[in-house]
Amino acid sequence: GENTCAVGTYDATIIDDITPSSYVSNLSASDWDGTRRTTIFTANTANMLSGGDNPHQMSIQITVEDDKGRTATDTYWAIVLANEAIDGSGFTVTGGKRPFFVLRVPPGDESYSFVEPGETVCEETSYEAQSELGIANTFETEVGFKKTVSYGTGFVNTETTIEFNNEIENTVEYSVSAATSETTTNCIEITETFTAYGDGLVTGDDATVFIGGSETFAYSFALNLELVPSEGSSVNDALEIDTVFAITGSTVSSTYMHSKHYIKNSLIPNYDILMAGVEENSTEFNQYQEDQQFFVQLLEDDSDAVASASSRSSVFRNFGDTIEDNDLNNQTITFDAGVDYSYISTSSSSVSRTTEISASYSFVTENNWSLEIDGSGFGYVTTISKSVGFTNTETGETTYNIGNGFYLGDDDTGDNFSFSVYDDPDFNMPVFVVNGGESSCPWEEGTLKRQAASITSAEPILLNQPPEEPAVFTVTLGNLSETGDPENYFLNIEPETNLNGLLITAAGENLASGITVTVPAGEQVDMDISISRGPELYEYDPVIINFMPPCEDEIAAAIGGDAAVQNMDNVALTVSFKEPCSESIVSFPEDGWVVDADHIDGDTLKVTVSDYDLSSENIESLKLQYRKDGLGDWFTAAEVDIDSLNSLNDNYMVFNWNISPNIVTDGFYELRSVVTCSGDNFDGISSINNGIIDRTGPRNLIVTPASGVLGANDIISLTFDETIDCSSISLGEQDVTLTNTVTGDNIDFNLTCGDDIIVVEPNIADRFLENLTLRADVSGVTDPYGNEMDGTYSWEFFFNKNPVGWVGADITDIILYVDEEYSSSRILENVGGSNNSYYMFGGRDISIDAAIYPDNTIDLPSWITVNPTSGTLIADSEQEISIGLV
Repeated sequence: GENTCAVGTYDATIIDDITPSSYVSNLSASDWDGTRRTTIFTANTANMLSGGDNPHQMSIQITVEDDKGRTATDTYWAIVLANEAIDGSGFTVTGGKRPFFVLRVPPGDESYSFVEPGETVCEETSYEAQSELGIANTFETEVGFKKTVSYGTGFVNTETTIEFNNEIENTVEYSVSAATSETTTNCIEITETFTAYGDGLVTGDDATVFIGGSETFAYSFALNLELVPSEGSSVNDALEIDTVFAITGSTVSSTYMHSKHYIKNSLIPNYDILMAGVEENSTEFNQYQEDQQFFVQLLEDDSDAVASASSRSSVFRNFGDTIEDNDLNNQTITFDAGVDYSYISTSSSSVSRTTEISASYSFVTENNWSLEIDGSGFGYVTTISKSVGFTNTETGETTYNIGNGFYLGDDDTGDNFSFSVYDDPDFNMPVFVVNGGESSCPWEEGTLKRQAASITSAEPILLNQPPEEPAVFTVTLGNLSETGDPENYFLNIEPETNLNGLLITAAGENLASGITVTVPAGEQVDMDISISRGPELYEYDPVIINFMPPCEDEIAAAIGGDAAVQNMDNVALTVSFKEPCSESIVSFPEDGWVVDADHIDGDTLKVTVSDYDLSSENIESLKLQYRKDGLGDWFTAAEVDIDSLNSLNDNYMVFNWNISPNIVTDGFYELRSVVTCSGDNFDGISSINNGIIDRTGPRNLIVTPASGVLGANDIISLTFDETIDCSSISLGEQDVTLTNTVTGDNIDFNLTCGDDIIVVEPNIADRFLENLTLRADVSGVTDPYGNEMDGTYSWEFFFNKNPVGWVGADITDIILYVDEEYSSSRILENVGGSNNSYYMFGGRDISIDAAIYPDNTIDLPSWITVNPTSGTLIADSEQEISIGLV
């Protein structure tokens, strides 16, 4: 028309209260398609205020300016139908710790099962809120409202979505989306391979691994602005503000990846400890109790799922066989140790599981909207219902679509297994049912025991034994192998049952360390176990003697947590010893005493014996006894009769022990006191007091080089007859020297000292020492007790580290007359580890004016001929050299 004109390029500026935001869109006529232009607004809030010209409405101002500067503007109003959280009303509810999935393990101590990356497990969650009066309330979702509007007035209809991700321990990714207000879809995407066991320790049902977590839901109370029918109307033509619940988010607040073994043996018992440490019925106590009960129930539910698994697995139906065999009832797998198998498969099938988590909460508020909600406040109970499935991410259908598999292996030759695979009706994960086989290290339930030990004693109680003699028990050791295998078993004591120092031996070995006993299959052998009294007591609690497969003991130790040793047997042995008429102790010198060359009492050691009971009528005398190196008979150093003891009227006695070197030589000694008793009473023998007598300094034991020639692989060393004090050696005082015997010059060296040896290493290149005679001198060295070595020890040696050398004696005492000749030969050998060259010369010029080494050689004299005069010897080889005299 005449009032219109064409518009070329123009800018549209939009300012609105919905987003709120402003932006400029550059458009041209060529962009116009003859229809309305649509702009999408993402609302940030809603207008809950009534009154005025535009109640509950929010403005959108659009201004258009073309390339000629002409403008047009208009304002539109829209109502955002949404909810707005009430400040301060936010709270969270944590749901149960439901498992995402369960991995069970096939038989074989190297077997494991796994779930591959890229698989997704999803579940739908629906929400329902109910007031304490039983009135249902609506759940709304309050995150990211996405609205679509056209230029013009009207209502803004909303489409609500939630999208967010959250990493769980770098192994799974958790995501949430919602298509409606009352339902969310939560997915776990596996980003790493989950593997259950295969460590050779935990096997069978205990190896089952649960992967799961607890989900936290964030809520608030909100005011919801919505369209409803007015009174008498059948269409939505009126606005209404209602109070609703709003779920503002969902995330995994904690995760767990636990084996059944850990849950049973550590986690559940630990909750008992935690509950014992807090007040009963407190918040902490109730939380611990709830968590513990969850895991108890989890184990029960898994056991029920395994027990009810009656259908053969469709995931592993043919194990690589292309035959379409739908009759799976006879499908079994057998394998044995040393041969490995792998199975992996992906299948789809429906599975559904529903649980309910309830949480109670209350909220009291005074708000700006003057709304009355159940008086001054309200209380609600939330029920969260979960329907769990496995989602095919391409189609969106709720199906089981997950790639998992298992690996079969065992490292114990002779082990073999037969098993079937069933479907778990709860998680649709494989269940492995053992049909039979033979196993060991560890033994697995459902198979024959290749190792099984037994131990018994016909007389396990020996009382009132002589206190200084061992009580001897006879035990019978048996091999109960169900497969007829001869086996080595391990015999030891349970350490916790011998806390008072009994010495328990068998076959001459201390059972604290244990011994190995071989028992033929189906047979038994007798063995004596000796138990000697400890240092103090005479009566003891029973001692447990274990007999077991050694590998099962190692496996239990590796598992830890007081894990039981499989196929072990034990017997309790009880012993008591008769008390003597009196005890006594060696109270001085203290245990660990030393007598050295500076001993203040010379050839006497004063020894105090005390704590004997003079009131005993059966005491006859008190003795001090000793023995050397803990071996052989005891010798009495001194003895005092009861009359002499009574005359002293003290409860201690000082003995003067004659330790003259011609009677008591240096060495390690044990002391004890003995109260001799009359009649049938046993003598009272004290615990052993240890010490050392060392009155002489270190003495030379071995020197190197022992041959007097220092070869390529030799060292310069001096070994003493006892440990030395390295700090006593002073190089500044020349306690150790290395000398050139020809010139008398000292040679620089590095000294190494440790234990009973010193090593001298020249700090000069070998070529400058070759063919010299050196002397080492050592003095001033002491032992740890301060005893100094006598004088100086010296030894000489010829320095010959050249790997190429002569074999055989020197050519000497050859007498030649005129016109006579002499010929001979010698072997030249290379003892080095690499090729070495050689050449012959007549010696070296060591005069002042001589050339510098190695150019100071002297030619061979004219009266000797050598052939060849040079060459190369490969490693560890030799060559014959001709030598002639003319």
